[in-house]
Amino acid sequence: MTTTYPRRFENKVAIVTASSTGIGLDISKRLALEGATVIINSRSQKNVTEAVEMIRQLGGKAEGLVCHAGKPEDRQKLLQFAKDKFGGVDILIPNAAVSTFMGAFTDTPEQAMDKMYEINFKGVLFLVRDALPFMRGRKGANVILVSSLSGYEQENLIGFYGITKTMVLVMNKLLARELQSDGIRVNCVAPGVIKTKFSEALWKDREQQTILSEGVSRLGVPEDVSSAVAYLASEEASFITGECLAMAGKPLVRL
Repeated sequence: MTTTYPRRFENKVAIVTASSTGIGLDISKRLALEGATVIINSRSQKNVTEAVEMIRQLGGKAEGLVCHAGKPEDRQKLLQFAKDKFGGVDILIPNAAVSTFMGAFTDTPEQAMDKMYEINFKGVLFLVRDALPFMRGRKGANVILVSSLSGYEQENLIGFYGITKTMVLVMNKLLARELQSDGIRVNCVAPGVIKTKFSEALWKDREQQTILSEGVSRLGVPEDVSSAVAYLASEEASFITGECLAMAGKPLVRL
């Protein structure tokens, strides 16, 4: 049975980075099924083409181009594409992230740290910064950052990745305050373990053990994230800014 969604994003333009697979693709699909035009992008032309076709077959509106979220020239190309074709950007979701090392925190190579910092923090901040001229003055414009449960509950095996996601939580507060005068809302989501290829090292072949160790009744699925994102991006959340929704499947100890 096909789910019918409300049309909350008619005439809106959305950019979701790393959106040809996983969580990014599911967010893009959800926004498109609610009426948005989504700009699919990733480093693989094949994946971009397949994702665009899938969304169009479902009745959504999608365009696509190759973009490496860690490269300034690619980020600018992505934003300029949105400007030239649609006049600007209404919803920006910097979803791209990497986790380049799994092991003891103190064993993390400097090169791996540099890569995670470059993509997970600088790539996010600079995309938002560069997108502002394309978002100002557009009614309901908003940014949704993607942090992680590991930003709240650090785990040594992915310690530096968690640090970059804690930085995103702080970035959320700073940007929300700074962009409020521009009429741009900024919020954040923090997924726990979501069953995607990106996270499969944490759960593949040991799903039940992961469920027990995480203290949850099940692992998350991409739809858990895209539903939260769609709410935060909508006018229903128009009085919410600077907040982070965690979809961890359990209560978090935090203030």
